Amino acid sequence: MTELIDGSRSFVAGRWRDPEATVPVGNPADETVVATAAVTQAAEVETAVAEARRCAEAADLPPGVLSVIAEEGPAGATVLSSDPRTLMGPFINAAARQRCERYVAVAEEHGGKVATGGGRPDRFDRGSWFEPTVLDLPDNSNPAARDEIFGPVLGIIGYEDVDDAVRIANDSPYGLSAQVFSADVAAAAAIGRRIRSGAVQVNASVFSAYAAGGGYKQSGLGRERGTDGIAEFQEVKHLAIGELAR
Repeated sequence: MTELIDGSRSFVAGRWRDPEATVPVGNPADETVVATAAVTQAAEVETAVAEARRCAEAADLPPGVLSVIAEEGPAGATVLSSDPRTLMGPFINAAARQRCERYVAVAEEHGGKVATGGGRPDRFDRGSWFEPTVLDLPDNSNPAARDEIFGPVLGIIGYEDVDDAVRIANDSPYGLSAQVFSADVAAAAAIGRRIRSGAVQVNASVFSAYAAGGGYKQSGLGRERGTDGIAEFQEVKHLAIGELAR
């Protein structure tokens, strides 16, 4: 899931879990936009397939942006399942957690840095728990930005301008879902139309049960929900009628 937050110079983009796209769009100094994107991503850790990739050096990120996302995104995400504040539970098994740990290690080997999380929380003595993790990635070639992690890992990559952000968002073999965050909804919608993704949410992370949805590229063929989803279950007949020779 790609998030784009647009900025006057460079900004951020991130994703949870599998390489889709998020694009925060707006003034980089607008911490409300950044925090909304971060909290939305944390809230959807259990349900969305999303991770991140973006370009530009980490040094280009506006001051404070990375820290806001690191603080807001994971806040309260790893808590006991009996707690009503719970946003994320443990992995289904140890192998799934190990896969996530490997990707964090590989991301660091390729120049990435762990901004927060990256390990096993020490307050649980059982269960395959893993901390919600924010990675500062140098560019879109990092394995943590390219592959499907299927874990609570958010990659942050700076970009120079909106065109650059859209290029990065589309530089993926996947295209299931994208998000654009901005105080300027019209600008965000315009960017959403440029992203090669089956769904784009603006300032949110919800799908309409009445609208068709499905992926582009390697994120799948066909559609579900809506009239297009119903059409998947219909049979089409081609009846051709010619003229008899006289």
